[in-house]
Amino acid sequence: MSCGACGGTRLSGHFLLIIERINMPKMNRTFITGLAALTMTAMISPIISTAQADDKKFDGFYLGAEAGYRDFSGSGNFDQDDFVYDGFIGYRKQMNNGWVLGLEGGSGIDASLGYAMGQNKDFLAFGFVGYSNAKVTTTSGPTQTSTNFDGIRFGVGGEYAVSKHISLRLTGTYTNFEGNFSATKATAGILFRF
Repeated sequence: MSCGACGGTRLSGHFLLIIERINMPKMNRTFITGLAALTMTAMISPIISTAQADDKKFDGFYLGAEAGYRDFSGSGNFDQDDFVYDGFIGYRKQMNNGWVLGLEGGSGIDASLGYAMGQNKDFLAFGFVGYSNAKVTTTSGPTQTSTNFDGIRFGVGGEYAVSKHISLRLTGTYTNFEGNFSATKATAGILFRF
């Protein structure tokens, strides 16, 4: 396999609201998907929003965007580093004792468990586990072959509530795909809560 920058191999992640893309020409589809998710959330948020207590900064529906670095590697000396970006939407429930449970969809789907800490409970440390899928396309002469690989991913992160409705976060993710492929990703992002 050759590197994606050379035109020999292209990768892209996909699941539900797919916004993570490696191939920049697909940016229009990514933008439309993100816009549809934002519009849908804006339409349903007044219906499903609940009053949030000021001390629960990580409770309710949210959407966001993140960008960062990913190293995708696999069998046969395959290694590709990429700039990645992603959009996501999710829901979290913050308990009175500070524990936070969540479900998030973006380039995969993740279940998370975190703990709100600090004097104002404005910092969230969390871990997550979930599903991801990658499509690997290889080119050999005039022949192009694509294969989908399912994967389990694990990650950790930290999030700081700048205000009641806005947070900044950092995450680190490791994904183990079938077919002897893996990906390591580090991202920084912003979230908007409803």
